[in-house]
Amino acid sequence: MEQPLYLQRLVQEDWRMTCRRNRFCFYCWLSFCDHCCKEHWDHHHPEEGLPRVATVGSKEDFFFFFFFFFFFFFFFFFFFFFFFFFDRASCVSSYSRSQVELLAENPAVLARYPVGTEYDWEGIQRLRGDEQTNWILLRPWVPPMYGRKKDFSSCVDCHQRIKKPTNALYCCTMCKLNQVQEEDQGRDMVEALATGDYSTQALLHDNFCVLCTSSFSSDCCTYHMELHHPDVEDIGVWLVLIEVVYVDGWAAVAPSELVSENVLAGVQVLQVQADDETVLYPLRRTVAAAVDRLGHVPGWHGCGAPGCHEMIPAQALFCCLRCKAAVHWAA
Repeated sequence: MEQPLYLQRLVQEDWRMTCRRNRFCFYCWLSFCDHCCKEHWDHHHPEEGLPRVATVGSKEDFFFFFFFFFFFFFFFFFFFFFFFFFDRASCVSSYSRSQVELLAENPAVLARYPVGTEYDWEGIQRLRGDEQTNWILLRPWVPPMYGRKKDFSSCVDCHQRIKKPTNALYCCTMCKLNQVQEEDQGRDMVEALATGDYSTQALLHDNFCVLCTSSFSSDCCTYHMELHHPDVEDIGVWLVLIEVVYVDGWAAVAPSELVSENVLAGVQVLQVQADDETVLYPLRRTVAAAVDRLGHVPGWHGCGAPGCHEMIPAQALFCCLRCKAAVHWAA
C-alpha cells in the first residue's frame, strides 16, 4: 500500500540521532543547530542582507599543539602502535571520553565570521585549525594549557598561557570582555555569543516537518512553521508538524490528521501513565530493550516483521510503525 512521501520519510528517519548547537545568529543573539534550522538566515531574516551567522566549533575543529606535531610524531606513532595491538578497546574509550569533555568546555568561533559584528577583536589569540582556518576561543581553555614557559605569554585576565609568537593579550573572547568594560560597538552581541549554550547535551528531534520531510529539535527552531513555511495557508496546508515523543526507549507519535489511526492500526500501543489519556504508537526503537524479552512471555508474541525479535502484546501485529511499513508499505 503506497503512502505519502512524508510518512515514508517519517518511518525511515533515524530517531536515535541527536544534535548540538553549532551556530550563532548575530541578529537573534541565539545559538542553534544548523541541521535543525537549515538556511536559518534566509528563513528567519530574509530582509536583512548578507548572513551574519557564526560557526561555533570545539576541540574537534581545531588543534592547539600544531607546533609540537613533528617533534612528537614518532613518539605518538609508537604509542598508537602499542595500544592498537595490546589495549585497543581502552584507547578508544579514553579518546571518546576526552572528546566529549572538550566539546562542552572549549567552544570557539571561526575568526572570519565575527567581523560583521563591529566589535574590536584585536588582542584575542587565534587558534590555527585545519584547512588554514583560524578560530577564536569564546571562553578560557579547559583544562589549562601546559608547556615550557618560554614558549608562552600570559592572558592578562585569567593568566592562562597563550602560545607564542603572538601579540595577543587575551586567551579568549570572555577575557577581553572582562577587561575592556567600555561600551564598544557590538559588545552586548559578542557577550551573548561568548555565553551561549554550546554544551554537548543531546538535542532530541521532537518534531517532524511534512514539507521539509525531515526532523528537528524545537529548541533550535521554535517557530518553524511560521518562518520556514509562511505560505502554507496559500497552498491549502494547515498541518505541517508531527510531534514526536520519547518514551521507554521508543520514538512515538499520537494519532493525528497527519498520522491517522488507520495508518497506525496493528501497531502496539505504548503504556502511558494512568492519569494520562494520551495514546502513543512507536515509530521505532531508539534504545535497546532494558530486559531480554526474546523468551516466552505469557500473552505476548513476536513482531510480525521479518528479522525483528521484539516481543509485543497479543492484540498487536507489529512493534512499531517502521516494522509495519516494512511489511505492508513495500508491497
